[in-house]
Amino acid sequence: FEAQKKAHRLSAEERAVKRKKVIERHHHAQRLLEPVTVRIPFAHLLDFPVNWTRGRRDIDRLLSLVEAVAFLHQKQRKRDGNAGSGELSRTVEATPEDYAAAFDLAKSCLEHAWAELPRSASQLLAAIRKWAEKEAKKLGVKPSELSFRRRDVRRFTGLPDHIVKRGMRSLEDLEYVSVRRARNGGSFKYQLAGQPPAVDLLDGLTTPEQLKEKYAQTTSETEVKS
Repeated sequence: FEAQKKAHRLSAEERAVKRKKVIERHHHAQRLLEPVTVRIPFAHLLDFPVNWTRGRRDIDRLLSLVEAVAFLHQKQRKRDGNAGSGELSRTVEATPEDYAAAFDLAKSCLEHAWAELPRSASQLLAAIRKWAEKEAKKLGVKPSELSFRRRDVRRFTGLPDHIVKRGMRSLEDLEYVSVRRARNGGSFKYQLAGQPPAVDLLDGLTTPEQLKEKYAQTTSETEVKS
């Protein structure tokens, strides 16, 4: 927001000139890139959480992101030359640093993709827990002992009813909240289920640190054999 507000301090003409310069700079940078292919020499060292159905589909996406990072850094990456012609190879080798950059870019997306809760329901649950902890502290009870209705959730989140209703249904289906209906057919009352243990959604996916260690070991073994 600050960048947007700062940009609008300039006149429309000044913003247009600045925008044009940025675009030209990007065009010049793109012209420096050559049509090369990327090889990932450490692909066999990567482990993925294959127990996740979607995780198997995302493997290619993550590797493609590694290739994209290496492609953009082609001037700083290893390229074997042709001894006869002196020309550089059209193949660029990705490095563990490229994987680290791709990992950082994809991490939050993968966590949301592999989470059992939709992002909107997860955000709603976080808001409910925050409210429940605050109220429970006032009353001297546990957050899971508090009862609340959808209108309470609408009030402290400011969200419209259709979003709250859809989110609460997801939380109920996955047993993050328990629900009971008033005997006289009144509105639903909810209670938070116990706090589930924290789960590392990326457990099983090779981290940049693990790859760096594996790759260094593999490289040293190759050098010894040669």
